[in-house]
Amino acid sequence: MNDSELGHSVNRDEKLLVGGYEVDARANTITGPEGAVSVEPKIMDVLLALCERSGEVVSREALLETVWGMQHGGDESLTRSISILRKVFTDAPGGRRAIETFSKRGYRLNLPVSVCDAEADETRSAGRRSGVPAGLFGGWRRWAPVAAGFAVAGLALGAMWTMRDRDAEATQVVAAPAGSGRVAVEPWNASLPALADVARAGAPALGAAFAERGVASIIVQPQEGGARPAAELRVAGDVRMRAEALVVRLRMSDFTSGEVLWSVERTQEGVEAVSTAEGAAAHFANVTECALSSRRRYAGTMPRAAMPAWLRYCDGAWSGDHAISLDAAERLLALTPDEAPARTAYAKALSWNYRKESDDLAGRWKERTEDAIEAVREVEPDSIDALALEASLNPNDWVAVERAIRALERADRTQKDGDEDLHYFLLRSVGYLDAALRQAALMTARLPGPSHLTEEAWLMATAGMRTRALQQLDEVIRLYPDYYNAYWRRFNILALSDDPESVELALFQSEQGFYPGKADEQLPCWRNYLLARLGRIDPVAALSEEVCIDTMHSFRARLHAALGQIDGALTSTALALDPDDLEALRGNTIHLFYPEMAEVRQDPRFWRMVDDIGLVDFWRSYERWPDFCSDRRVPVDCPAMAGEAIAGRT
Repeated sequence: MNDSELGHSVNRDEKLLVGGYEVDARANTITGPEGAVSVEPKIMDVLLALCERSGEVVSREALLETVWGMQHGGDESLTRSISILRKVFTDAPGGRRAIETFSKRGYRLNLPVSVCDAEADETRSAGRRSGVPAGLFGGWRRWAPVAAGFAVAGLALGAMWTMRDRDAEATQVVAAPAGSGRVAVEPWNASLPALADVARAGAPALGAAFAERGVASIIVQPQEGGARPAAELRVAGDVRMRAEALVVRLRMSDFTSGEVLWSVERTQEGVEAVSTAEGAAAHFANVTECALSSRRRYAGTMPRAAMPAWLRYCDGAWSGDHAISLDAAERLLALTPDEAPARTAYAKALSWNYRKESDDLAGRWKERTEDAIEAVREVEPDSIDALALEASLNPNDWVAVERAIRALERADRTQKDGDEDLHYFLLRSVGYLDAALRQAALMTARLPGPSHLTEEAWLMATAGMRTRALQQLDEVIRLYPDYYNAYWRRFNILALSDDPESVELALFQSEQGFYPGKADEQLPCWRNYLLARLGRIDPVAALSEEVCIDTMHSFRARLHAALGQIDGALTSTALALDPDDLEALRGNTIHLFYPEMAEVRQDPRFWRMVDDIGLVDFWRSYERWPDFCSDRRVPVDCPAMAGEAIAGRT
């Protein structure tokens, strides 16, 4: 180490404890809640250099000289090393990043560093040998010292746990009338004593999730005895280990009959247990609120048999499995054919499936969706759902879009309950990003889940709030480690960032895979773009047709724009907004409003394109221009530019 730049020397023969992670420099391993991770020797050298001055900013020059000396390529390797270390270590206390970047200065390790003692080292080793993950609510580590004794005490502990379960089962809650919506949350069970903390924390976590979503619930306390407040539904949960994975299972049943209405199981391997438990609780609460909210719209006429179908429908909607939603919606339609909520659910499920169909089937699905929308109007002529669905189904029909937006703005809270996502979609498609962000905030506040949180973060990035967007996506990934779209959106934001370090990280992900287990997923167009952004290849030829053939035109427009290639951005925009291919317009207008498109929006050709698809007439009719017109960074005289486009109409 360079003593003039770095602090006290770290002994490589000693194991370090870095923010709860065990660092073994001799073995080049870092062991934490997710197990041991092997790193390259140079990456370990970078970590040790930061450990020597934990809490202080260490310059890039000092790290380069200490680790690489004068070797060629050290600068790029340092950036890559920092990126990999950040993937290994979680955030530091107080919400800070474990390794914080200081622009033009260097990096700071925000984790405490100490030398491992032998007793603590043995405790961690015992915990790892037990096969139980570490980290949930601080409880796993308390069980680690006794892990070796599980084989001896297993029968006795198992008997004690069975008695506890029977006590919980004996606690009764007075049944409430159907339709009350009150849920009794039973204590969670654990298959192993080492899972006790997870089970104890599970029921309160689920109760809190219900409270956030406005669902009335009561946490059953088995030790109190006697009668409890009335409840209509009942939720039981259990946690167990299956092989090396933690399994969380939740079941909702009718309190009176005991019939299981719906269940969900979350299994996660190699992820902190709190993520699995919180993710399961959040998903369960989202689905429950969705089903109860839908039932309220029946005005007391929904039969009991429809509740399982609603739970299944909402589960499919929240998990993105639209085939499940459609199957459940067909069941709802069979049960309550003349009720607007069932018809609306069927129309929404058809629209979700239509959007993912191939071109040869899309027309048939669209016809089915349009027929379903008409069926909604038959029983509810002024249905806001029908208006919003029709507008989202025909993104080029700006009259329908305006009619839907105005109806949603006039509606009261009860009328548009659950339509924040459609309202958000319509507002962002016309460039009203501030209003769309308000809708997204309502959407995530009412039903916080991976889909809504990711969409809100995506819109934050669209509006230029990339730091906030990345923070929110990091939280989504922590709670929902299987939600692919959050990783993809995060990669997009990093790749299109103005921060060179973010671009470096995106380049690394484009080569190694941005989603766990997807290392073989190649992104050649994005990789060329990132290399060009970093000045390593000629930007003129970076986005060739041969390399970018499978990349969406809207994304290619943004990549060209970020490289300053206005002509290329306009060419790709023209392809994305082809007025003769109306289906291509679905969702593609959003790319017009991204920060990197600012210079493109100054070009008269841009305005001729948006005029061709009818957006100029929409903005004038609505008497409101898109938000980018008043952007303080790169303002646009929208009335003047639109006037020129109108004057040039043939």
